[in-house]
Amino acid sequence: INNADTSALTARQLAALKAWIAWGGQLIVTGGPEWQGAAAGLQDILPFEPQDSLNVENLDGLIQLTGYVDDDLNGATTIAIGEVREGAQILAQTDDGLPLVIRRSYGAGVVDYIVADLLLTPLRDWAGRDEMLLMLTSTRSPAPSWVQGVWDWDDAATAINIMPGRSILPEPTILLAFLLGYIVLIAPVNYMVLNAVNRREWAWVTTPVLIIIFTIISWTMGFNLRGDDVTLSRLTVVEVWPEDETARVQQLIGLLAPRRNTYTLSLAEQRDNGEYTPSTNRLLRVLPQNTNSPILSGSGTNLTIEERDGAFSAVDFSADGGIFTSFLADGYTEAPDISGNLVIEYTESLSENTDYVQVVRGSVRNDSNITLENPVLLVRGAAYALDEPLEPGDIVTFNGRQITLQPEGVPIPSAMEHTFGQTLSNLFTGISYREEESRAATVMDIMGYESYSEMINTRNRFVDDIEIQEQQRRQALLEAIIFDQYGSRSRGNHVYLVGWTTQTPEALDTVVEGTNWSASDTTLYIVQIPVEVAPPENTDILITPDQFTWLMRERGGNRENGPTNTYILPGGELIVQFTPIEGAVLSTIDQVDVFVQLAGGYGQQANLELWNWQTGEWVEYGLPTRTSSTRVRTPDVHLGPQNTVRIRLTLRPEASQLNIHNLTITQQGQF
Repeated sequence: INNADTSALTARQLAALKAWIAWGGQLIVTGGPEWQGAAAGLQDILPFEPQDSLNVENLDGLIQLTGYVDDDLNGATTIAIGEVREGAQILAQTDDGLPLVIRRSYGAGVVDYIVADLLLTPLRDWAGRDEMLLMLTSTRSPAPSWVQGVWDWDDAATAINIMPGRSILPEPTILLAFLLGYIVLIAPVNYMVLNAVNRREWAWVTTPVLIIIFTIISWTMGFNLRGDDVTLSRLTVVEVWPEDETARVQQLIGLLAPRRNTYTLSLAEQRDNGEYTPSTNRLLRVLPQNTNSPILSGSGTNLTIEERDGAFSAVDFSADGGIFTSFLADGYTEAPDISGNLVIEYTESLSENTDYVQVVRGSVRNDSNITLENPVLLVRGAAYALDEPLEPGDIVTFNGRQITLQPEGVPIPSAMEHTFGQTLSNLFTGISYREEESRAATVMDIMGYESYSEMINTRNRFVDDIEIQEQQRRQALLEAIIFDQYGSRSRGNHVYLVGWTTQTPEALDTVVEGTNWSASDTTLYIVQIPVEVAPPENTDILITPDQFTWLMRERGGNRENGPTNTYILPGGELIVQFTPIEGAVLSTIDQVDVFVQLAGGYGQQANLELWNWQTGEWVEYGLPTRTSSTRVRTPDVHLGPQNTVRIRLTLRPEASQLNIHNLTITQQGQF
């Protein structure tokens, strides 16, 4: 938002903008001479409270965000001045200490404030402006994959299809009894009766009559067993973020009809008196049909979505008996009162291998009327399952030893880009972790490894156990919204409380008009708990690879892969930019190490280089071997904004393809 009056936005437009940010968006607002208009409607979410304007002679402090060493931003311009809000951080400032770029996290998103107008001199003609904006978008904290919404429609369809304790087909014992009775009556009983009256030739008449009678009975029994009631399968994901009074909702809805008929499904809110009123806080759409799952074959057939009284409905659509017609409802609801206060702090280690460890201390409390079943606390590389359900009024405390943040397996930095459908290659040798588990690490954290493995083994077969069915349903939902691409959980230093219920919140109810219906409900709550990182003083700290994000600047002919399990083509290059996550940015850095692990062969025809942010040039650091660790000389010159390090690997034209298993860095210094 540059040189625009945000006071013209309506309350609902502002609410939509804030929700978009809280759900993972990034908003950049500028100041300049028209600072009042741009800030007018956004005062409660800006990281900076502009109060006046000031004429300055240059904006050279912005150059530190780009690495353009030959640039200058001399020239008189007007900037906004004011107060930096609590919890915000200054990314760039003038020599006199005036803030130029200020950042604040808001939910899963970020709000940046640039005090100058991007369309006025000297920024208007500045060659580094686009690079500055790129750095702002690539140095934010990572967001977990569930923020992106449903990505696997097959798993979504599977979750809808599993309804614990309910079955589309009649009980097998009923079918077997009916079949046995048919066989006994049509053959031995029929024969014995006709033989007793010495009229066996009548079988030409009695047999067709018995067949007709059993056909009528079977049709009547099937009709009655199926019943007249419609069944709804509803799975709801409620995401709660700090500073946001509303919670994001993603809701899978499957309508299972007893027989072919026409139905109307509406998003409505149930009141205490049993009546329903239109729910205007959700959008409705049909699940896409570009899926391999036959479960969705009825979705979208002759179906129209209408807005009625501000609420959305699927009106008069035809549904076949025994086939789900499936929908996705996106929107928001009032956030449940589940909160906490946590601190990630460094404490003395009990192990001989390290001097200190990071632990979580604090409490989580449930002031809502919801009981969370199977609650799990998710931290950067760890998961802590609570022993008991988190009931209304419960407070759970952590003394600093229950949750220890130690990288497990291969620590992987988080991607700053989302390319869902990306899989870790299994063509390279030397992979030290299982591909399936690396992509499903968060799902295993929530389900538990044993439960996850059991559900994998029973995924494609029916198990007549309600508890296992519920677990299958939950796991399918998680796999529909969670994908740990590139092997990273992408949580940063954030902490999330995850728990389940078997009810759908009343505010998120659904109505099938004109007929009786019942619902099978599962709700997943994901609550981000506020957390503070408490760094120690005068202590050398090692920032491990899992505390970085990465952005691929050049891919060397490889369109999708990141620095994990990738390759470089002959004559190509790979440029990766690593940035520490929020809470891992050191004040002074004494040591930077680059680790290159090749998946096969050696890299004698490859070259490792680091970007010098002071001279704007690449500095050679030799040829990586199969497993190499490179200690960076004069690390200060290789540190950009927020201690960003830019690495380039190049491959000679006459070389063969270079397969890279892992490319990571570490930084050591003090906060």
